[in-house]
Amino acid sequence: MPDQLSSVAEKAEFSEIVHEARGILKRQRGTIELSIGAWNAGLSKWDNAISVQGRLLRQRFEAYLKRDTTVLDWLDNRVAIDEGGLAVA
Repeated sequence: MPDQLSSVAEKAEFSEIVHEARGILKRQRGTIELSIGAWNAGLSKWDNAISVQGRLLRQRFEAYLKRDTTVLDWLDNRVAIDEGGLAVA
């Protein structure tokens, strides 16, 4: 978890978002084809690749990033892209 998250509420929200993302990625494994660039550019490929649940999560994640953009550096170290798509470590 990023050190920049100071409050208990921020840490809990971040953990929940990451947990949901992992669940979606596990269910969609092999069908999501993204790059970190797509995340940074409005997540358009994410929108096209996954369900309504994923889009709602994306909206929450974008709102979260507007409050704390330092989390992107943390994510860069924990997101792996391979032929199967995106995986969160």
